[in-house]
Amino acid sequence: MLKEKIRAREAREPGMGLKDRLAKIKQERECQHEDWKKRKDLWVMEVKTLYQQVAGWLSDLMDEGFVKMGFSTKTLTEDFVGTYEIDVLELDLEVCPPIVFEPVGRNIIGFLGRIDIYIKGHETERRMLLQVESEDGSTHWELWKNIDKKEMVPFTGESLEKLLEYWIDAWS
Repeated sequence: MLKEKIRAREAREPGMGLKDRLAKIKQERECQHEDWKKRKDLWVMEVKTLYQQVAGWLSDLMDEGFVKMGFSTKTLTEDFVGTYEIDVLELDLEVCPPIVFEPVGRNIIGFLGRIDIYIKGHETERRMLLQVESEDGSTHWELWKNIDKKEMVPFTGESLEKLLEYWIDAWS
């Protein structure tokens, strides 16, 4: 396997000296690192944008005092991305423990990112928000109950309300 890699590199870069090869590899790695940093920064921004969207959907309820939003910070460590801080959203509905939106990570196989939603202290009833890339390159969020059974709906104000109603009914 190693010999095959060496032959392939020599075929692409004939006559390149050691110094040139080391410089090229270093440059490639720096570019990869920068790409992962951009991905991480984009992920953190997309999570904040999602939280703003949730605030918009619940704005009437917040104005009337039925829902309060709070934030804490969590440290995530992911392969290639490294260690970074990201916000965790808590919705206080006052009739049940807080609803937590907890980012799990950017590097999720088959998806662009994942946030778990659950009632604080009752993680077994968690739902997953998975960020998906459409064929046209745009992204959207899907709310998954069970990934094995492919139980999913688009994440909208309506699907969030239904989830909150379900948890309130189960708690009351």
